Amino acid sequence: MLTPVKFGLIGPMYPPIDKAIEAVPRIEALGWDFLDYPDQLGGTHPMGMLPNPVPKSDPSLPSGFFADIFLGSMEMSAAAAVLSKNLGIVLGVIDPLRRSPAVMAQETATLSLMSKGRMTFAIGSGEAKQFEPYGEKREKPVARMEEAIRIWQALWTSGGKPVTRESEFWPLREAYFPIPLHEGKQPSLLMVG
Repeated sequence: MLTPVKFGLIGPMYPPIDKAIEAVPRIEALGWDFLDYPDQLGGTHPMGMLPNPVPKSDPSLPSGFFADIFLGSMEMSAAAAVLSKNLGIVLGVIDPLRRSPAVMAQETATLSLMSKGRMTFAIGSGEAKQFEPYGEKREKPVARMEEAIRIWQALWTSGGKPVTRESEFWPLREAYFPIPLHEGKQPSLLMVG
């Protein structure tokens, strides 16, 4: 079976916020299959090197994400979920290390419901540039990422019953997860490296 090729854009996620939001229905109307919001606090380039790629003649033009400012990826994905009907939405790459797995299970289940199953979460083990400058520790990133995914799956499949499970990083004790899954399906995950 062949997998269809899809084409998408990195969604604008820099100020002005109203123009970044206006770009969502425009991206869908232009016929793109998906848009992607990377989960970034900062880029790889030195600050001030890249101005926001917003043309003065058309500030809602979908034009990429390379800038110094990154608005919240969860929030931009939520906006895209309610401002589009068929557009796929990729939140990625996002790491499950800077947020607790229980909170991220809630966020991903909520976004899947909001988007009616159109969300895909591209998961990675994070980059030092998103951790160290902000006082976060990036210890055992691959093991933590794998364990976070196991916790999500335990919570998503709990059927609303309390979950208790051992974990080197995040043990659960009678953890209650009552959020229903969109059409009973776990949120779509894509592992990246």
